[in-house]
Parts: sequence; C-alpha cells; structure tokens
Amino acid sequence: MVNKNNGLPQKVPSKEIGPVQGVLDIGVEITRDVNGIEMGVLDNGTPFLSQRGLAVLCGVENAHIGFLSKEWETERDISKKKRLQYIKNHLDSQGYAEDKLYIETKKDGKIIYAYPDIVCMAILEYYAFEATEVKQEALNNYRLLARYSFREFIYKAVGYNPEQKQLTSWRYYHDRVSLVKNAVPNNYFSIFNEIAGLFVDMIESGLTISDNVIPDISVGLVWGKYWLEQNLSAEYGERVKYEHDYPDYYPQSKSNPQAPWAYPIQALPVFREWFKNNYLAIKFPKYIIDKTKFVSAEKEKAMKLIENLNGKKLIA
Repeated sequence: MVNKNNGLPQKVPSKEIGPVQGVLDIGVEITRDVNGIEMGVLDNGTPFLSQRGLAVLCGVENAHIGFLSKEWETERDISKKKRLQYIKNHLDSQGYAEDKLYIETKKDGKIIYAYPDIVCMAILEYYAFEATEVKQEALNNYRLLARYSFREFIYKAVGYNPEQKQLTSWRYYHDRVSLVKNAVPNNYFSIFNEIAGLFVDMIESGLTISDNVIPDISVGLVWGKYWLEQNLSAEYGERVKYEHDYPDYYPQSKSNPQAPWAYPIQALPVFREWFKNNYLAIKFPKYIIDKTKFVSAEKEKAMKLIENLNGKKLIA
C-alpha cells in the first residue's frame, strides 16, 4: 500500500492466537502474500486478511490483533475500552453479530485465521483515526482503500475472478453427476439425484457450489433422522447403501467410495412432500444463510432464493 514497495509495510513477527473453535466448513479459494501481507478469498467469495496481514496493514504488532480478538469474544458487550466499543459500534452498524472477529478455516493442512473484509475495515479505521497513538501505516492504507473497495483490492491483488466462480460451481455439480450416474440400485432413489433442482437453483442464483457446500449431505442427514423417527422402513422397506464417489479434486475423494443411503422408490412421494414442506421451508434457510453470512452480496442472493422457493419475504 504506501511505501516504495507498493505501499505495503514489512511483516512484524509476533505470536499468533491459538485455536479456540472448530474449523468451519468454509474453504480457502486462493491466498497470496502481497508485499508481506497475507491475504486471500474464501470459497464463498469473502476477501480476507490473515491475522498477521491485518496487523501489518494497521501498523501494529501481531499480538495486538490477537488480544483484540480475544477481548471481542469475552468482553464486547460489557467492556468500556474505547477500542472495543468503537469497533463494536462500527460492526453493529454493518450488521456483523458474530462471536469471533475471524473465520477459522484450513488450507493444505494449515489453520488460517481469516479476518473478513468488514472486520478488517473496522479495525483499520480505528487505528487510522481513533487510537490513542494513531498509526501512520493505518492512515495511509485506509486512504488507499477508500479509493477502492476492500473487496476489489483483494480480488485484484490475488487474481480472483468472481465471474469465473459460477462456471466452477457448474463443474463441481456436473462432475458429481457423471460419477453418480447409474450408481443407485433399481427401485431406489438417492438424495443427490432428487435435489438436483436445488443445485441448479443455487447456481443460477449466483451462489457457490464447492467441496464445502454440499446440500445433499445436509438433506440426507435430516431426512435420515426423519426416516428413522417415523419408522418408514416398516411401511416402505429397508433403505440400502450404494457407492458414491466424489471427483478427485474434492478433499472427500480421499475416502472414496462413499456409502450414502438409497431409499425405496415407493417412499419417493413422501420424500418430495417432506423436502418441500419441511427441509426447504425450515432447514434450508439456516443452512444456506450460515454458508453466506460473511458475504453481504451472497447473503442477499441466498435470501432471494429462499423467498423464491418458499414464497415469503425474509428479513435480514
């Protein structure tokens, strides 16, 4: 950003925060180290900085961002600290109500603490204008980002093309279709095949399909529980396992072949009614909003899709 090396300051080595939650099923699409700042894009389109990258951007030590993150988790609703109050007010106004300032994810076996764009800008603004000792690096970088959007800056820096994402989503879906074709036993149906329309609706709505967004797993878990609770095998016969392989670029392919359930074809009308009136109406909204909650544009697409599927207006 603002020095002779494209304005990006050098790294300040310090201690990382420790893991305090399970890794979320949001993957990392791309990462880059740009002049000492670690940045990237999650597979749902969220641009982010690592903890170290955010510290460098703000001109503070890495530990400062770690301490702030821990304060957010334990004190944000009760603290009188100027720093925490300022950042909380900023994020509240943007509708950010998460328990953590970062998204804990993993790439190539390495844990990444990804601070999403909305959090980065709130913290950067504090250090640029409100801190007791205003950081010149933060002020310079804030001014630079004010001329762009944070999202556009990260996308350009790491070479990410959001328009290519829909083509990738189709590939993730179609490659699975080709592997599952003819795998389901005669006189049985599979969850993946039956919810094909949902995959298409999601992709055409601009939502991401990837190895971290696999709605048939969600549907299968909820339907399987319903099947057992209602003892539907007594009326329609036993469900059976079948082989289902993921494409080799899915991390899940390491445990191929998978063994999901196939259900008796006689129960298909029951499944379709349940899917429409139970899953799509009750379970799917939470599932897809959780997948898109860090990306306002994606969340808007998700809410629009939910409205189209269920015919009712949602309030963010």
